Amino acid sequence: PSSSPSVPSPLSLSSSPTNSVSPRVQSLITPRSPSASGWATGSVRIKPSTEGGSPGLSSSRTSFILGKGDRSASPLTIDPAPETPEFARRTMTSPTGSSPPMATVPLLTRSVSVYTAGEFTSRPGEEGALARTIFGSPATASPLTSSTGIKSPLASSTGSEGSSPALSASLSRMSVRPEDLIGDDSDDEGENEDLLLERIEEPDSSSSDKKKVTILVKGGTLEKLVDRITWPKEPDPKLQSAFLLTYRSFTTPLELLERLIARYNIEPSPDMPGEDFMKFNKRKKIIQFRVCNILKQWLDKHFYDFQKRKEVEGKQPEFELDAESPLVVQMGKFIDGQIRVDIESQGNQLKKLLYNPRVQHQISWSSDPPPPITPKTPQFTDFDPVEVARQLTIIEQYLYRDIESNKECIGQAWNKADKDELAPHIVAMVKRFNLVSTWVATEIVRTEKLKLRYKVLCKFITIAMECRKLGNFNAVMEILAGLQNAAIYRLKHTWDKVNAKQPYAEQYQSLLDLMSNKGNFKDYRAALMSCQPPCIPYLGVFLTDLTFIEDGMKNTLNDRSELINFDKRRKVSVVIGHIQQYQQPPYNLSKEGTIYNYLLNIEGLTQKALYKYSLICEPKGRDMPAHSSSFSLMSFLGKKGE
Repeated sequence: PSSSPSVPSPLSLSSSPTNSVSPRVQSLITPRSPSASGWATGSVRIKPSTEGGSPGLSSSRTSFILGKGDRSASPLTIDPAPETPEFARRTMTSPTGSSPPMATVPLLTRSVSVYTAGEFTSRPGEEGALARTIFGSPATASPLTSSTGIKSPLASSTGSEGSSPALSASLSRMSVRPEDLIGDDSDDEGENEDLLLERIEEPDSSSSDKKKVTILVKGGTLEKLVDRITWPKEPDPKLQSAFLLTYRSFTTPLELLERLIARYNIEPSPDMPGEDFMKFNKRKKIIQFRVCNILKQWLDKHFYDFQKRKEVEGKQPEFELDAESPLVVQMGKFIDGQIRVDIESQGNQLKKLLYNPRVQHQISWSSDPPPPITPKTPQFTDFDPVEVARQLTIIEQYLYRDIESNKECIGQAWNKADKDELAPHIVAMVKRFNLVSTWVATEIVRTEKLKLRYKVLCKFITIAMECRKLGNFNAVMEILAGLQNAAIYRLKHTWDKVNAKQPYAEQYQSLLDLMSNKGNFKDYRAALMSCQPPCIPYLGVFLTDLTFIEDGMKNTLNDRSELINFDKRRKVSVVIGHIQQYQQPPYNLSKEGTIYNYLLNIEGLTQKALYKYSLICEPKGRDMPAHSSSFSLMSFLGKKGE
């Protein structure tokens, strides 16, 4: 034994004490970090060799599976010994039993689905060496040599060499904890050239001495991003949400599904050591559950990917499952063919989400809506400002809630040549904004008499205040945009009468201050944050934020087209999240037929006609203020007002 050859890599075991015969099995040993006592521990996996072609060895078998192995297909037999109850001793011999033992290691027995595996101990400083030595503390372990005649690295550390009997003797004294063998889940989704992470440290509110550490994904390839959203170690709901909100900016729904299927079917590398394979089995099961969770979120919150538009005459378009689309077909096959087989409960839930009709939940309130205020005549001058504000809000809440932000807010879709197809609801909201603001200006300039024109202008200020009370900031801005129109702003005598009436002047100024673009709409943002839903935000601020992000950040990183800038997508997802936040709670308001229909069919003059009427009202005026154009949404559609 003392003249045994040095350890080869990988360690080869033959069917005889010499190494002259082609090996039938290989023992792959992967060290772990040294223990507190200075000894390093690692794992052993026994698998059939790909060399030599042993008789009776199945070519498809890459390892001997404990508890499920076919003895006739393996060049080894496993004979348990009862002296250790949890980690039983295993003596491995050739199938005929005619050859001496090839190796003696304690194997993990509590799992029936892991590779045959065991533990070894190597001396400190040689964690990378291959060893055949087993177990015990430095005080009790004997210097050992495996029965194949391969020298153990442990022997040189103790100054003497042992033999097979010593090896067997040490087995009865061994003490191995399950956690020492299994270890923690590996963190293979750490930062690398295909996945860029950022570590952020913040003070921990629970302790002044501790810091809260957050790991953010800055960028990565599509494959690595999919790996990260299904990370087995710790789920990241914010990352998952941001990914599903923005993935259309860098891939397609069908490609995403294919990536998730590949992730679900993740396979180990052929040369994975036994201990890593045991951890891999555990991780794979967790990954499969993570994939199922992503699919649930996708089907539940982003079902439009699986729908098609159905036109209904005289009604709003409806949407139904596009059962023949490649995405739905592939999803159905994946759920039925794999998930329901592997994880039946998850598969059944996913199948219901995919195929069951969507139920529109009826909203119920604890109190009745306020009774509508019916006008005496169908003339605007007879409409109550409170009811006008309510009916404006009813109309605009439908427009705002229809916005499919995770589709329409990606890549400035509202500003593209085919914007009507890419962002139809944003386009409709912007057009409505411009129509209302033009209508406000039209109602004022069409009133020739100064006294009546002053009353109409004050009425719009009152309507704007009522909209503010309702949390309809979009309508507030629409009305202010109309009042700030050049054709209205120049009406000096009309504004002098308004300024003479203190309540109207103060109300108007407070609205201007609220919706001012100073400090990036600082006051408006604060008011929106403190507003209790339901409310309707001013859409222009969100579109401005999205434009700033899209224009100011690159789509990819490090001059690599496949390295997706996910930091940009995260910022986009935050804006989309704000838009969605105010889409859910509806208003508890009732339609008032006369006013509702009137507001639904309003019209406005062109800018040229407005100015012409303004000159008729007051031949001499003043210049338009420089800031008046800040209230227009026309630029968001890629064109200027006429």
